[in-house]
Amino acid sequence: MYSGTISPNPTRDRYTLKRVSLIQVLVMKVLLATLIAPLASLFMAVAAQAELRTQVVEYNHGNTILEGYLAYDDEFKGPRPGVLIVHEWTGLGTYVKQRADQLAKLGYVAFAADIYGKGIRPDNPKDAATQAGIYRADRQLLRDRATTSLAVLKKNPLANPEQIAAIGYCFGGGTVLELARSGAPIAGVVSFHGNLDTPNPADAKNIQAKVLVLHGAIDPYVPPEQVAAFEKEMNAAKVDWQLISYGGGVVIALPIRRLVTTPQRVPLTTKRLIGDRLPTCCSSLKNCFLLLQRKRLP
Repeated sequence: MYSGTISPNPTRDRYTLKRVSLIQVLVMKVLLATLIAPLASLFMAVAAQAELRTQVVEYNHGNTILEGYLAYDDEFKGPRPGVLIVHEWTGLGTYVKQRADQLAKLGYVAFAADIYGKGIRPDNPKDAATQAGIYRADRQLLRDRATTSLAVLKKNPLANPEQIAAIGYCFGGGTVLELARSGAPIAGVVSFHGNLDTPNPADAKNIQAKVLVLHGAIDPYVPPEQVAAFEKEMNAAKVDWQLISYGGGVVIALPIRRLVTTPQRVPLTTKRLIGDRLPTCCSSLKNCFLLLQRKRLP
């Protein structure tokens, strides 16, 4: 058996330490590659799968080709609440598509309807008024176009047909009210600065939906007399309804800040901007879905 001391060798010791350090670095690199790479791949796969999906949807009403816009987020799985969106008097355009995208990111499946027909997108007030006037003069045609659009949404496998609401802006606000008056089986409708008049006020008895109207109090196209007639119509038919009138406002816009995927948990946040006399309501869709929870009046 050998016994004794080992004389220190600085050159050898430095070499040994350097070699050990290199081995440790290599081991760490292998461990990192083994542990982190799969996690990174998983993250990238999830990110790639969970994204906003949009598509143009062609459908027909009689011989008329319509071109709607569907949006959903595939991060959310299975059937979910659906929202039908109806455009302003200029036809289906960027604004309504943005609203559809916002709703999709929050867990809804959103379908922006096309009332006018494929390619009919007025770009000036005169043409817009002409197109809107066609349907305001023929409310049955307006209802039929809206009903056809609703059917497209309800048939989509991502939409829960028992949780469908319809919202509309300006011309679209009046459209969703007519859809409700037709007796459409939907849970709620919201009109943003839409016309409230109808040639058939007795049809309010057909309304199954809960109704929310967001109204600009000085809107010259919806004078106080029209508001009063609407209120009388809703009360006579015992509709579950609310009307919020914004003082000093003509147009109500909806920047959706934060909503969740289930109507029962939509939070209440309201912000109002009067800089250009266009009041802004962030709680509007929230109010719509709160209405869905209330019992219908006897």
